Amino acid sequence: MSEGPTPAFSHLMVDLETVGTGADAPIVQVAAVRFDPLGGIMSPGPTAEFFRGVELTSPGQGPIDPATLLWWLSRNAETRTRVFLMDNEGGCPPRLPLRDVLVGLAAFMCGARVGTVWANAPTFDNTILREAAKRCGVSALSDALHFPRDRCFRTLRALGRDLDIAEPGPLPGHREHDALCDARQQARHASVILRTLATMKAATV
Repeated sequence: MSEGPTPAFSHLMVDLETVGTGADAPIVQVAAVRFDPLGGIMSPGPTAEFFRGVELTSPGQGPIDPATLLWWLSRNAETRTRVFLMDNEGGCPPRLPLRDVLVGLAAFMCGARVGTVWANAPTFDNTILREAAKRCGVSALSDALHFPRDRCFRTLRALGRDLDIAEPGPLPGHREHDALCDARQQARHASVILRTLATMKAATV
């Protein structure tokens, strides 16, 4: 598949790892994966995917939620180390200040000519990103995440289950509680459901 910015890949699946569940939740990972609703995800590359770790103590971060922190502490040691301690090794993303990450995501979305932003669900991921963009003064990201572009993967996934549309198996190397792995899997799953729905529609015409 071509990695140039084309309208076919103007859909984006966003996923975050956070230390909170509210609109002001601190962000520790940001991932976004471009995909074609009828053709799947792009081959990995700088124009296809965005993945960054975020410094938890950087300016603009919201307050840590104690219950969410305890949840993270209950995960296995490998997950905790990878998400919170490792920096750009073992497949971990570079860890940068929040504002730098938001500026980078805005540039990525602009370059990809993103028109639709999916998340699981946008009331969580997209809302947290919009609020962080406001706090950090990143107007370009606020514009790129304009809420009419939101689409809900959680709702789409439920529809797929109702229609008995099988979820694709995880890609090799998939890791739990990893924003990029989750974004890839969700984008693949969304594409399978949307492609099946398109086939069903065509069969009724």
